Amino acid sequence: MAMPERKRERRMEAWDPFREFSVLQERMNELFGELVPARTRLRLLPRMTGVAMPEVESYETDGEVVVKASVPGVPKENLDINVDEESISLHGEMRKKEEERTEHRYYSEMSYGEFDRTIPLSSPVEPEKAQAHLENGVLEVRVPKKAEAQAKMKKVEIK
Repeated sequence: MAMPERKRERRMEAWDPFREFSVLQERMNELFGELVPARTRLRLLPRMTGVAMPEVESYETDGEVVVKASVPGVPKENLDINVDEESISLHGEMRKKEEERTEHRYYSEMSYGEFDRTIPLSSPVEPEKAQAHLENGVLEVRVPKKAEAQAKMKKVEIK
C-alpha cells in the first residue's frame, strides 16, 4: 500500500519593501570596510554624519587602565564619565560659539554637537576608584585594575 504524497508546506513571509535596501546597505558597509581602514573610518565618521566624535587612545600599565580623549573646547561641566568593570563611557557636547561671519567664504572641518563614546576595556577595573583630569582639551581617565587582573599578568623573560 502506497503512502499518499505530502506536499511541502510553504510559509508565507511578510513582504518587506525595505529588504533590498538593507541588503544593499550591508554590502556597501562590507565594501567600505574592505577599502577603508577602521582608523580612517573613525576619523571620517564625524564629517560623514555631522556628529562630533572625540578621538581616543587607551593603554594599560601593570596596575591601571588609562583612556585619553581629545575634547578641545569642552568644559568639564559639559562632560559625563561613567565607568563599569568592562568599559568607560563618555558623554558630552561640543558647542559651537555663535559669532557673526563677515567673510564671503567659509570652510570648517570642525564637528559640533553631542557625543557618546564607549571604550571597551581589556582588563576588569575598579570603577569606584576611577579618576579623571581635563587639561588643554585632553580628558584623561585612570582606573585601577582589579587585583585578580593584575595577578594574571606575568612578565616573561626572554632567554
